[in-house]
Amino acid sequence: MLSARQASGSAGSALGTAAWVRETRGLLRPRDRWTLLAQAALYGLATLPWEVRRALGIKRRGLSRVDPNVLIPPDSTVCREAEQLVAESTGVMVANHSHRTYAWGAALAAQDDLRFDREVAYVASLLHDLYWERPAIPPEPHCFTLPATDDAAALCRRAGWTDVRTEAVADAITLHLNVWPPRDAAEAYVVFVGARLDVVGYRYWDLHPDTVDTVIGRHPRRDLKRKALDDFEAQAAANPGSRVHFHTRYLASKWFTKRAPFAD
Repeated sequence: MLSARQASGSAGSALGTAAWVRETRGLLRPRDRWTLLAQAALYGLATLPWEVRRALGIKRRGLSRVDPNVLIPPDSTVCREAEQLVAESTGVMVANHSHRTYAWGAALAAQDDLRFDREVAYVASLLHDLYWERPAIPPEPHCFTLPATDDAAALCRRAGWTDVRTEAVADAITLHLNVWPPRDAAEAYVVFVGARLDVVGYRYWDLHPDTVDTVIGRHPRRDLKRKALDDFEAQAAANPGSRVHFHTRYLASKWFTKRAPFAD
């Protein structure tokens, strides 16, 4: 796997990290656009075999079931505050997507035998789309993850978290918009795969149907596909030069969202 530094393709802060978003407001420089295109090519090569199987109706057999307890989020003051924040600041569709992001990521981490800081991953999962439905706040073009990292940092600091864990939350929030999965931090990977699975079906083929039913039963999708298509357009229009703008205009995100393996 490429490291975050290698995936950035340039010196300085790695593309998609919280530091990069703060430096650039999440607006792509020319070299960043080429990096995203390279990530998209790698992503396409990695997922193509499974997409072909799905198109042909070939289902994977022998999938192991994930213990439902793995999907239960951590319970702490900071986690409850994050739950309250996402409930108060987003609609039900985004809130449920945020909860499913953690559940999908935790399930795949269990499949991969990947250890991660559950509080960090849960808080980042809940807050990663905090401003998805508010594309014009602040009014100048920016990545919507930028204000989310500010809110997440304030929450973590109130809880007495170290700078290292606080920045891990911020990185997990901002890196989920890259195309190639981050491997430098387990928590960022959990959020990335969880969010991408929920929106476009990434690694859906690795989950047992019982796990899928459990997650969606706990947090229904609430017409995510239809609503997300409008949100992609709103974000792209409000924030030209952002990764969402690039995904929407050049990487066919809406097309992949419509083809996600969920009935909604």
